[in-house]
Amino acid sequence: MNLRSSFRLLILGLFCILCQRKAVAQTVLTGIVSDSAAVQTPLPGSTITIQLPENPAIIAFSTTSKEGKFRLSVQNSVDSLLIKVSQLGYETYQKKIPNRSQDFTILLREQAIALKEVVVIPDPIRKDGDTLSYQVGAFKTAADRTLSDVIKRLPGVSVEPGGRIMYQGKAINTYYIEGLDLLGGRYNLANENLPVGAVTEVQVIENHQPIRILDSLVASESAAINIKLKNALATTGSARIGGGASPMLWDVSATPLLLTRKLQMLVSYQTTNSGNDISRQLQVLTQDEPLHQADQSQKRQFQTPTKIGAVLPIPTPPFSSLRWLRNSAHVASVNLLRKLPGNFELRLNISYLNDWQQKFSQQRTTFLTASETISIEEQNRIRAHTHSAVTEFLVRKNEAQKYFTNRLIIRGRWNSEQGRLQLSNTPIFQQQQQRGWSLENDYANTWRMGRQLFTHQSYTSFLRNPQSLWVEPAHVTGFAVDSSRWRSLVQDVQMITFTSSNSLSFTKKYGQFYTLTPTLDATIQYQTLGSEGFLQDSMRQMNQALPDFFNDIRWFLTKIGGRMMVEYRKNNWRWTATLPLTNYQFSIRFPENQEQSVNRLSLEPALNLSYNFSSNWQMSTSARRSLRFGQTEDLQQGFLLRNYRTLQRRDTPLPVSDLIALTWSTRYRNVLTGLFANALVLEQLSTNNVLLTNELGNSGVIVRTALAYRNVSRFRWLQTQIGKHIAALKTQVSAGYEQNWLMVPQRINEVDQTLYSQAASPFFKASGTLTKWLDLEYTFKTNLIRNSVNTIALERGVQYQNTLRAGIYPVKQLYMGIVTDFYQNKLLAYQNRQHFSDVNIRYTLPNRKIDIAASLNNVFNTKELVYLSANALSYSATIFSLRPRQFLVNVSFPF
Repeated sequence: MNLRSSFRLLILGLFCILCQRKAVAQTVLTGIVSDSAAVQTPLPGSTITIQLPENPAIIAFSTTSKEGKFRLSVQNSVDSLLIKVSQLGYETYQKKIPNRSQDFTILLREQAIALKEVVVIPDPIRKDGDTLSYQVGAFKTAADRTLSDVIKRLPGVSVEPGGRIMYQGKAINTYYIEGLDLLGGRYNLANENLPVGAVTEVQVIENHQPIRILDSLVASESAAINIKLKNALATTGSARIGGGASPMLWDVSATPLLLTRKLQMLVSYQTTNSGNDISRQLQVLTQDEPLHQADQSQKRQFQTPTKIGAVLPIPTPPFSSLRWLRNSAHVASVNLLRKLPGNFELRLNISYLNDWQQKFSQQRTTFLTASETISIEEQNRIRAHTHSAVTEFLVRKNEAQKYFTNRLIIRGRWNSEQGRLQLSNTPIFQQQQQRGWSLENDYANTWRMGRQLFTHQSYTSFLRNPQSLWVEPAHVTGFAVDSSRWRSLVQDVQMITFTSSNSLSFTKKYGQFYTLTPTLDATIQYQTLGSEGFLQDSMRQMNQALPDFFNDIRWFLTKIGGRMMVEYRKNNWRWTATLPLTNYQFSIRFPENQEQSVNRLSLEPALNLSYNFSSNWQMSTSARRSLRFGQTEDLQQGFLLRNYRTLQRRDTPLPVSDLIALTWSTRYRNVLTGLFANALVLEQLSTNNVLLTNELGNSGVIVRTALAYRNVSRFRWLQTQIGKHIAALKTQVSAGYEQNWLMVPQRINEVDQTLYSQAASPFFKASGTLTKWLDLEYTFKTNLIRNSVNTIALERGVQYQNTLRAGIYPVKQLYMGIVTDFYQNKLLAYQNRQHFSDVNIRYTLPNRKIDIAASLNNVFNTKELVYLSANALSYSATIFSLRPRQFLVNVSFPF
């Protein structure tokens, strides 16, 4: 798809929206009300009222004529209505009906006897305005123990392998427990530990604006989740203790949760070596609120600091870590939220992680060139130690008239990795250390002055990120070394980053439909990158400096600009235009008084247009231009060792990418039918001033350089998903398709080439309760990858994954679970099939809610599993060494 086709896609999306006009439909309800006796005498004077299901307010009213007939009209876009018919001396008739024109014959019974008890069964999904309420009981099975077991089954909701919750294809922006944001985005702590029996509803708040003062002024297309507990004032939580073999296993956790009107607290301690990756429970999975998103890329760098040099990584496979991860992990987390006088909130989040992980793999990598393919095989064993602590302190006031927040985050990390690798009979040892700390302060204050809102925002951060990489033997790096004298190569790197960003804006609504927000902002950023390399002899007693590895980069950025955001909302239309004008000034200094200066004035507009065809169906399209600048690690006069076989030296002008992104999306959901669907198309065009070059050797050694040369790369992404909840069968069915396509020009071995990478992943999933004693869940997923160089297409790689889960309940307190996975792989000449199963038996003590469980994982003691991956330059088939067959017994209970 070329640029012209991309603009056609945008124009088509705009045309589809502009050509649709749909007013709120008028519903006409007619009918006759009669006595239920055999004669069915019409009942004049009967009262007919129409209400919303969750709102007692009457929206339409009528009485029957002498013939018992009625006719009334309703103008509302909700999915369903509640009709009530009453007559003196008769039982009141009420029924929930779809919001569409229809005719009724209503028979009223005489009220001759006392009314019997009526049991009301709530709908599985209810809609009240922008809030969808999922009844947990409608989606829960007897096997479920924590909230995460249920959330993944909710129609319209999906959960990524790392735990991030997606609603209609977009990540949620906030996670609440009883209306309060206790965890600051670390919601895996709640999902993985909150007993499902303590939860009554999971609410999805569509178009959620987390800052209340902006609610009617700045629209949001993201959703939030709110967890409703059976007892809003309670103590709950879960605990587990277990052990097993082989090897010797343990699995212990305790997570109490306290809820009162003014206090929420969640405390968790967990430790395991069973393969469960509990470290992901401390990951922040949500983005910041709208007033704090200007520096998202910078904030991500603080959460996961850049690694300049690394042990050659083993890719993370998409299947459960219980299959392959050898770990010994300890996690501790304290989360406290206190409501103070004046509607202030005080929140404290402290977390600590001590995690040893071991990974074993054999990896076959095939590099692509126009004239040949180069293949290498590596046996890799990595031992990683992650040791980190994070403290976050937040004060916030969030109400309709005032918004104030200040968040202080302190992070410390002491990480190390060791890798032992075998390459063509050559043993290679690698060691990497990364120890540093960071400090962030994020402040925002919004207040009303007359009819305007004024906002002051400030973000300040400091990061110290020292690290080192040690490789033995030194000659495998591709750098010319006298191997008879020098045994190892060592690289030390020092990185420091300081950022200060401030902005001032005001927001004003003009008339009924327009909202204007002009903003002035200024950012300064100072970075340093210093590196040096040296050789060591076999005794590590003599060193020789390597001048070619010396770097001393001092980077200073000043960014000053202003932007105007205009938002228009009328009926079902909404469009937002943002016009930012920014001046970027870079001053980059190198050794020997060399300097590079860049002064660029840039207009980076964005336009978003959306239309609601009905209360169920929304479509939107957007276009955006933005600039992306390189960082200190993209500019070096000396070499940087990125891993044992990758050297990098990029002595070029500052890399600048001019990006144009076009998107089109649509979302549909119908609560009455339980049907949810979404689709997204993204087309991105990047014009770059620097071309990457790779010198690729026969042993897989890559020397990365770059040259000043204008080039264009393209990226395309398609995602679609549809799901259906069949309430009568207590079954959920979903299917989807994801595809991405990447085109990147590069120079490989002094030949200009265009690399293409394509991947596609269709999937199907069905789960349901077949009988009282049997639950089934089946998942099918295919990963297809194909790369090509210029016009030469290589053989595609295919991976099929089938998973069948069965839950059997022979008696009330006994559960038997069986999980069976089947994988089939094909990549070039490599083909294999693999099958493994797990068995779990659990007994619940009557009246005590204590579970005693025994599990046998990897029943067939399958030794290895293959995972296929690809990037623009290479294919990889990674054979993971799996955990052996293991037996685990545990006792768990809710608080």
